[in-house]
Parts: sequence; C-alpha cells; structure tokens
Amino acid sequence: MKAAILEAKGSDSPFYRIFDFEGDPRKMEKGVKVRGLKKVIKMRSERRRIWNGFIFVVLLTLLVFVTVGCVSAATTIYVNPNESIQSAVTAANPFDTIIVRDGTYTGNVDVNVDNLTVKSENGSTNCIVQAFDPNNHVFEVTANWVTISGFTVKNATGYASSHKAGIFPTCLENLNIFGNKATNNRYGIYLLHSNNNIIENNTANLNNGEGIYLISSNSNTLTNNTANSNTYFGIYLCIHRATIRSPTLPRRTTTITASTSLIRAITLNEQHNLRKSL
Repeated sequence: MKAAILEAKGSDSPFYRIFDFEGDPRKMEKGVKVRGLKKVIKMRSERRRIWNGFIFVVLLTLLVFVTVGCVSAATTIYVNPNESIQSAVTAANPFDTIIVRDGTYTGNVDVNVDNLTVKSENGSTNCIVQAFDPNNHVFEVTANWVTISGFTVKNATGYASSHKAGIFPTCLENLNIFGNKATNNRYGIYLLHSNNNIIENNTANLNNGEGIYLISSNSNTLTNNTANSNTYFGIYLCIHRATIRSPTLPRRTTTITASTSLIRAITLNEQHNLRKSL
C-alpha cells in the first residue's frame, strides 16, 4: 500500500490530507482531512502505552493472586499426644507443615508427600517417636524436599528384609534432617541412594549398628553431628561423596570431603577420634 501526506494550503491551522492511493493518483480524492496529524499520532501512541500498561498490571495482579493463593493454601497441622503422626501425613498436601506437640508417640511413619515439613514443637528431648513394629523404620521418607526435625527416634531394631533405622530415606534428594536424636535402632540415620541432602545437628548414640550410615549416596552435607557409643561405626560413608563439617572432635576439628577413591568410612569412636577406614 502506498500513501502520501500533503499539507493543505491557505489555512491558519495545520491541516493535513492523508491519501491512500495504492499508486493510483485518481484515488487521491478519497483522502481524509485531518487537523493536527502529529497530535493525533501522539495521542494514539499514548493510548497504546496506557493500554499496554493496563495489560501488564492485570497480568501482574493475576500472577500475585495465583502465587499468594498457592502459599496461602499451605496448612499447619498439629498433632497432639494420643493422635497419629501418620494420619497427619496422610492428610497433608505439599508445602504443609506438621508440628508434633510434646509427648511419646508409637508408630511407624511413612512420609510420602513432597515438600512436607514434619517437626516437633519443642525439640527432640520432649518429643519421642518409637517404632510400633521394630521390623520397620520409625520414619521412612519416600518423597523429595522433606524436612524431619526435632525428634527422638528409637526402637527400630529389626533385621527383617533389611536393617531398620530411626530415619530412612531411599532414592531421594533435597532432604533436611536436623536436630534429631537416634538411639536404640539398627541404624540411627540411614541414607540409601540419596543425593544432595543436609544432615545437621543430629545425635546418633547407642545404636546397634552404625550411628549415621550413608551408602551409594552422593553430594550430601553432614554438619555438627555427634555419633557416639554405637556398636559399629559412628558415621559410615560407603561408596559415596559427602562433606563433613565440624564434627564433635575435641582433638581435631576439620572438614573432609569423602569420595569412593579416598575414604570409605569415617568413624567417631567413644574417644571422639577421627579414623579413616579405606
């Protein structure tokens, strides 16, 4: 399409005649007379900017509404003594938080909801979870992005099909296990084929096997954990890579990166010495 804009003569005000003639001069008579064409173009541009701004605000508001709706949908579920932790987990949705109040709970809990936090209200001294079935784990974690925090876990002593643990994740990633006490289990905390997890500020004492046991698990970080008076190893890293920061070692505080080729096991024995078993 061809067009021409010609200024009209003999007028005090700026008049313009817009022609759309597609190359045919005879169609120029169909031109439309416009006063202040530059002003019109500017107004149209301004309207476009206003409209685009309006659309942006609407989309931003919709995004905030959806985001807030997702966050506000997260629920905090409280578990009281004589209630079931497993029932709370079954009722939970991703991003919920389960808070377990002080008391002693008996059961075997399967944590199977992604992005779920399960924690005690006041720490591990006041919140004890003991295995109902000693041939099953106290907490078996089967979902990613889970936090288990602030429990004493005990009495998973069985050998049925495999050794049992106070806290047992398998084939998982991005877990946070911190502030727990594991005692009188076959394994205190046992990770199998699980990567990129944080194990922090836990105590694993007086277990019948290893205190903290990681097998075929890579890129896990262990920080400020204490493993003492266990039947076998305190902290046992088997065929994996992990970083241990600041273990309870009065004689020596160190950071060790363990890999398959360098360190097969790290032990904290009753004297808190660090020992390598290649």
